[in-house]
Formats: sequence, C-alpha cells, structure tokens
Amino acid sequence: MPNVVLILIDTLRRDFLSPYNGVRGSTPGFERLAQLGTTFDNAYLTSYPCMPARRDLWTGRYEFPWRGWGPLEPTDQPLPALLTTAGIHAGLVTDHYHLFEHGSGNYHFGFSSWDFIRGQEKDAWKLPRQPALW
Repeated sequence: MPNVVLILIDTLRRDFLSPYNGVRGSTPGFERLAQLGTTFDNAYLTSYPCMPARRDLWTGRYEFPWRGWGPLEPTDQPLPALLTTAGIHAGLVTDHYHLFEHGSGNYHFGFSSWDFIRGQEKDAWKLPRQPALW
C-alpha cells in the first residue's frame, strides 16, 4: 500500500514555493517533498475559510457558503474514520487548535493517532508571565 501524506497549510501562496518556480525565495523542504512525491498544477478552491475547507476535505462535500464554520455532524462519514475502519493508519499532526475548539471541534475523531502542537494563534496553553509576589 502506498503512503499518502496530505499537507494542508493556511495562507501559503504558490509563488512562495520553489517547486512551483516561486519567486519569493528558496523552500528546500518543499523541493525535497516534491522530488519524492507528486505535485499538482491545478487546484480548485472549495471553501475559503479554514474550518469549512477542512470539512470539505474530511467529508468530500462542498458545503460553503451553505454551511459555515462548525463541527462535523453525526451523519458525516469522515475520510480518516473510513481509512481507520479499513485498517489503514490515518495520523494527524496539527497546530490548528480550531480542530479541537469547543463548538467547532471533533475533527480529530476517526484518526488512528493524532498529535496536537500547541501554541498557535489564540491557543492559551501557557499562562502569561506574572510578576513575583515576594
């Protein structure tokens, strides 16, 4: 069975990536990944905001702007769960705290493993420094 790695990055433009002849600098990590895998010349936007776009990828349905930001529905059959049920390892590594956030979370369900890298955007995983009281 081949390995499939899906990399989803918010706010990254094609002209910043050297495998696509980006003019904004060198990206050697992406160059190596392109050499080992497949690059695509055409991409079509389904949903623009980050969480609806992830829901499109997870479920295979294009729902924005009819359905906005929110959790997966109980009737959804997300791809990670289908893969895991079929005995295929589906792992998630993310720093996108909205996948776990109250009211829009549960996107990590169905993966056979996941790792959450904390500290992005407004993820309050550390207390602010307080002056010593003594």
